[in-house]
Amino acid sequence: MEIWQVNFPIPGRTGRMAKRAEDAGWDGLAFGDTQCLTGDVFVGMALAAEATERLLVAPGISNPVTRHPSVMAAAVQSVHEASGGRAVLGIGRGDSSLTYINRKPAKLADFGTYVRQVRGYLRDEIVDLDGFESRSEWIGRSTLPPVRVDVAASGPKAIAMAAREADGIMFALGADPERIAAAIAWARQSRAEAGKDPADLTFGAYINVMTGYDVEAARSMLAGAVLTIARFSATARFATEDPALQEQYRRAAEAYDRIHHASSGSGHGTVLEPEFIDRFAVAGPPQACVDRLQALKAVGLDRVVVLMGARDGDREVVNAGLKLFTEKVLPNAR
Repeated sequence: MEIWQVNFPIPGRTGRMAKRAEDAGWDGLAFGDTQCLTGDVFVGMALAAEATERLLVAPGISNPVTRHPSVMAAAVQSVHEASGGRAVLGIGRGDSSLTYINRKPAKLADFGTYVRQVRGYLRDEIVDLDGFESRSEWIGRSTLPPVRVDVAASGPKAIAMAAREADGIMFALGADPERIAAAIAWARQSRAEAGKDPADLTFGAYINVMTGYDVEAARSMLAGAVLTIARFSATARFATEDPALQEQYRRAAEAYDRIHHASSGSGHGTVLEPEFIDRFAVAGPPQACVDRLQALKAVGLDRVVVLMGARDGDREVVNAGLKLFTEKVLPNAR
């Protein structure tokens, strides 16, 4: 199982950050794509690839609103070529990137068309743009394997679309193995119904993690970030039938503060109960983190993208958690 880290593409620091991640044994580095909060994601990916030799790089995640499908394909293929085939395209309907420009996420049908178009460009196919035939001539000359396209999804309709159109699915469903197993089963069924081989589909998940011996402190560092992911489960079919947890998903969706995305600064994370955080996220000592991640691997995950702490969390505490995870969890969780 691949284990990735999420970070932001910070100009002047990205290369060093990537080299440290590679040297520490991480498999990949996913960069947030929120143009009003940080630097350009594809520039960051290119700088990370230049500074490393084996590290995979991806946007975590990009969206179909801010870039035309031909532009998206050209950007990720450029990094793919420069890195010798180490780029992955992570894409979703759109979230924080659109919040800061007052745009809404793409409709699911439009998103499915977009994924199909981007993937077509990346595979040297003729792409239908409302009746106009388009093709990327330079991508067609590449000798590398095509860029893998991973779609972020949580609800059943989005998962079914991703199963039909993408190479992989990145779940935003938390760290409950039962929920992940149900989502994988649904994705495989959807792909088979579309006449495609379910074995060709890969699976990953975005998981909120905070490693620390003080469990209460670890939970508190995660609250705002957990809410950012948990709110997507308010309408997900794969939610547990436990009424208390269903209520937590609903409260998460209602309490989410878009301007404090992935942060705890507004206090919106306080609506989540400790028991909910323990189930939805991974918080606690190293061995507990290892056990939780191995349980996710056992139900079929091929990769985990770790979201460590909240965006506005105490950097010393977050860095200490990251160091403990890197030293004690990363070597054993695969």
